[in-house]
Amino acid sequence: KIEIIGDEMHIFYLLIQKEAENYGVLVHSIWNGRETRSSKLSDIVMMPYVNDHYTINIDYGQNISLLFITEEGTRETTLNYCCYKDREWSRIKRLYSIKGQDIAFGMLSDQKYVHILNKHREQGRYYLDHVRFGQSDDIQKFKVYESAQVLEEPLCFRKKGRLYACWLEENKIFYSVFDS
Repeated sequence: KIEIIGDEMHIFYLLIQKEAENYGVLVHSIWNGRETRSSKLSDIVMMPYVNDHYTINIDYGQNISLLFITEEGTRETTLNYCCYKDREWSRIKRLYSIKGQDIAFGMLSDQKYVHILNKHREQGRYYLDHVRFGQSDDIQKFKVYESAQVLEEPLCFRKKGRLYACWLEENKIFYSVFDS
């Protein structure tokens, strides 16, 4: 994934070892047109039931929010967060765990909160949850939707100051609006 901020290109990628295909290293590289600097952000245990193991978002202040998923030693799937601000990465925060399979997530940052839209399947049912946290690290979870049908391509976006969650179900587009 690539983002251009000012005169720098920010490149994010997973280095995956040939010997251990379920193990990767999440790397952030910055190219300024002349030289490249790279930083290892985290080791990641890859899971076959997760399509994208990380996502990035640029906020209004040109800060980069990074959300990534990994499997911890107890076979627990955890969502982790860190932020690139003033040319430094914050410490990585373990936010919460997600149970189930067919996991997908999206993120959107605003001036007050980081919003996460989670999708997962558990015991034959699909769930969409909106999770938000702010400076105080107080995590709030809101149930968006539940269905026996397959939910695909969840995403969140802002329009006219309102936060939307959107997804596909049986080839139809569904959405929900969050009003604080």
